[in-house]
Amino acid sequence: MTAAFALYRKQQYKEALELLNRLPAETWQDPRKALYYALILRATGQSELAALHETRAAASPDLLPEERLLLDPKKLR
Repeated sequence: MTAAFALYRKQQYKEALELLNRLPAETWQDPRKALYYALILRATGQSELAALHETRAAASPDLLPEERLLLDPKKLR
């Protein structure tokens, strides 16, 4: 996850997504992981799939305030 987010921050979205797609599908059941996956999905143009993961993340009471800011559509690419 950390390596993928580092690639995302470098705007290497495709490479970040390739790393995340190697993880098992159940990984995205974790709201925090779903949030970061959604960021990268949206950056690669997969808005519909990103929205599903954003919804999962937004429903979690466990997100940090800083993570909630990432759910702001103005901050997503």
